Amino acid sequence: MTRLDFKLPETVRLAWVSDGVRDLRQPMMRKVARAWAEIEWRSVHAHLRPCALCLVSSADFVNLAAQAAKCGLKAMPMRVEETSGLPGSATMLLHVVIARKRDAAEFKSAWIRGSSDAMGDLLGYPPCCRQFFQRVFVEQRITDPLWSIAQASALSRRDDNSIVLSGPPLLNLLLRSIGLRAIPHFPCSMDCPHSLALANRFMDLGKSLGFSDETQWLHEMLSWPAEWSALHGIAEIRTPIVKISTTTDATTEKHIIRWIGNGYLPGGARGLAFPFKPLPLDDQDRRPCLG
Repeated sequence: MTRLDFKLPETVRLAWVSDGVRDLRQPMMRKVARAWAEIEWRSVHAHLRPCALCLVSSADFVNLAAQAAKCGLKAMPMRVEETSGLPGSATMLLHVVIARKRDAAEFKSAWIRGSSDAMGDLLGYPPCCRQFFQRVFVEQRITDPLWSIAQASALSRRDDNSIVLSGPPLLNLLLRSIGLRAIPHFPCSMDCPHSLALANRFMDLGKSLGFSDETQWLHEMLSWPAEWSALHGIAEIRTPIVKISTTTDATTEKHIIRWIGNGYLPGGARGLAFPFKPLPLDDQDRRPCLG
């Protein structure tokens, strides 16, 4: 992979196959993303890991800190960033560590030292995934590791610029830009057994917190077939119901990851190309439009 020396502004845009599908599925996706945000920090209270690192708006921080305090946890802001919204407006986002007091202090020390391994250990990430992070993010300075993760996955077929991938749905990262994921970190591969074990613990925690519907929906969404393609800093993720456009590392050549998945869904578009379900023979002159 040959990378170019620029990075486009962060953006996420969605295009649905129909208004009806959007009206049905978008509220479900938002509920899943909200549930995941709560599951992430409550995993500390449940003793699944010492710390959680959350990204919240400045407006939501006071409420998060109050909820964490009720659980005997400390919410400590680590960094502030500004994101552009509508012209002339901006949103302040806080990177916040949630932990017991001693662990929060230890995490802050690791943050100041820039020790990604120590921070990853406190966040409960498996050692193999921490080593992957060091190699890909720190040494190679890659900001979107999807291609590297797919390359490292055993359950794949590949050539120079495309990978056909299968694996446990809970390790599917293609929808993470819209908040749909089952692990808080980047795994070293999409079949990492240690990351899968952690994902299952998070899903069990979600059910115990009353998010049974949301965890079921998440598993279903991560099971959809999907295609990720990247060129010149723009990534497009196509599913049977929605296309996501977002930013990625800029490359000179197009790279494609096809996630086979293990299910289709009502309302999914049909078409001639992956990830769409084939059209009936008498309809193959009509292509779906992602608009």
